[in-house]
Amino acid sequence: MSDEQPPSGPDRYPGARAPQPSGSRPPRLVQPSPGAPPVQIADGYDTPRYAPPPPPRGWGSPRRLPPGPAGSGPDPRPRALAVTALVLAAVGVLLAFLPVLGFLTGLLLLAGLVCALVALVSPRQGGKGLSIAALITSVLGGVVAVAGVLISVFFVGFGGLWGMGGESRPAESIPSPPVQDERVYGAAEAPLVLEAAAAPFPNDDDVWWYTVIVDNPNADAVFEDSLVDLELTDADGGVVAITSDYVSLYPGTSAISGYFIGVPSDAPGTDVTVGLPPAEDGRLLDAEELGALVVSDVQTTTDEIGTTVTGTATVTSAVAPAYPAVTVVARDATGTIIAAQWHPLEPGGDPSSPFEVVFYEPLPADATVEVYPSL
Repeated sequence: MSDEQPPSGPDRYPGARAPQPSGSRPPRLVQPSPGAPPVQIADGYDTPRYAPPPPPRGWGSPRRLPPGPAGSGPDPRPRALAVTALVLAAVGVLLAFLPVLGFLTGLLLLAGLVCALVALVSPRQGGKGLSIAALITSVLGGVVAVAGVLISVFFVGFGGLWGMGGESRPAESIPSPPVQDERVYGAAEAPLVLEAAAAPFPNDDDVWWYTVIVDNPNADAVFEDSLVDLELTDADGGVVAITSDYVSLYPGTSAISGYFIGVPSDAPGTDVTVGLPPAEDGRLLDAEELGALVVSDVQTTTDEIGTTVTGTATVTSAVAPAYPAVTVVARDATGTIIAAQWHPLEPGGDPSSPFEVVFYEPLPADATVEVYPSL
């Protein structure tokens, strides 16, 4: 056996560090893992050369939050729908105090309510507080609108019942002041028919023209807007056609003219029967209404087109008639009425008005014309 002993100490393991005496170096601060508090260690063989690794992060490991309270940042979700709902609800509440706008108020409040519900339940929408405020405002606005309508209906119905059967005096029973009618009726005599004539138009047998010359013998009375009934009768007295007109008969002689429509060709008319107003319908004229419609400067011109009658009509009373007019009557050589034309004058204008009446069938060369006021 060999007496040689194995090396000991540092020579036993080549390259190994020699132990350092304790306390040869000051202790150090080491952070075992990120975020962990530092610990104080001393160098030596009994001290771990390296800090332990941080614990592994797995599915069950809690995740470290950034510094500060959790959820303190602004909500990135849009709030436009919540704001729209609140605006609609607010406008609806303002309009709810006007019952006459009930339909528009209901639409605004309903739109605000729907928008508020969508913004409140949708996870993609922000502004939950605004949504809740819009929801409450919409409900309150609906209550106000319904209450306003009910109150309006109540007061309207109550007012109607009050007017119908309440103790207050009905409005229709309150006597109104009497209307002072200063017009006096009752003429001394009734108007008279001086002459009447009728004939068919040359190119239209079922349409007949007529003219009636009337005399109002009362110098101080007028028959205003009086109904005149006319009948066209045949040779046996049977009625062939009827018509009516409203005329005003001023003192003196005047003329009425018009048409019978639908006269049958197999029963031609031969006579005109006229129904004039009675004497009690005549109104006594005031002093400023006394006067007449005077016709002057009557001239007749005939050519290949027809016969034209011109002239001037002058109102001599202080108060002009409402609807002045003239009627031109044409007679043949024997004095028989063969044609008549009515022509209106300018109402309420100059007292003197020129007129022009055209007969589109030329009158005979020996025919004469007469111009009458037709009011």
